[in-house]
Amino acid sequence: PAPPAMVVMTEFRIPMPLTTEEYRIGNLFTTAKTTNLESQKSGGAGVEVVKNEPCTHPKYGPGQYTLKKYYIHDKLPGWLRTIIPKANAILIEESYNCFPYVHTELKIELFKKFKMTVETQHIDGPAGQQENALQIPARHLKKRQIEVIDIVENTLSKESLAKYGDFDPTLFRCGRASRGPLKKGWRRTHVKPIMTAYKVVTADFDYFGLKSKVENFMMGYERELFLSTHRQMFCWMDEW
Repeated sequence: PAPPAMVVMTEFRIPMPLTTEEYRIGNLFTTAKTTNLESQKSGGAGVEVVKNEPCTHPKYGPGQYTLKKYYIHDKLPGWLRTIIPKANAILIEESYNCFPYVHTELKIELFKKFKMTVETQHIDGPAGQQENALQIPARHLKKRQIEVIDIVENTLSKESLAKYGDFDPTLFRCGRASRGPLKKGWRRTHVKPIMTAYKVVTADFDYFGLKSKVENFMMGYERELFLSTHRQMFCWMDEW
């Protein structure tokens, strides 16, 4: 579907030294492990899995549907915590995983005019080989910002390191797969295998005075989440 006129749109391209099938397995493992770790947190933090069941997407066929609630008050910046009571700081995530395509929608019930969508396509080959992997209509391409997330060269903020942990691909080697450690510039050394996760994120927070600030915060939140989970996926390779 076409995005509304005022949304912000960023396409994150995340190359990984994996095949798409390896990525599928690694992503399922990483999602399950991080969800389990988050669900064990005390003090009202963490995640609640409400539904996890097979589904059939009208366009992309069979897959897995999940409905999750993330209790995010402690993860919000101070200025946002002042306007969102802890009881209402719940991020609701609906996801249809019809790999290699995944469709995810995020909302906060307190803000009816907030919506965030993440559409993901996973394709073999380096970042940039596909100029429009999600087939965004031409009239919307001018809104799109493109960012390449490199799991070696991009670094997490101190807050994200404290939140997600420090997983360093430059220090990890997977004995079974003979992968790693990765060095700076690894994408330019013709590493094989290599695939890319293309994630088009659109955000719309239609509230006067807060729109840009909240949209920029949510894009930053997704950027840090994508970087941390892909670093984890690589460094947990021996486990999956």
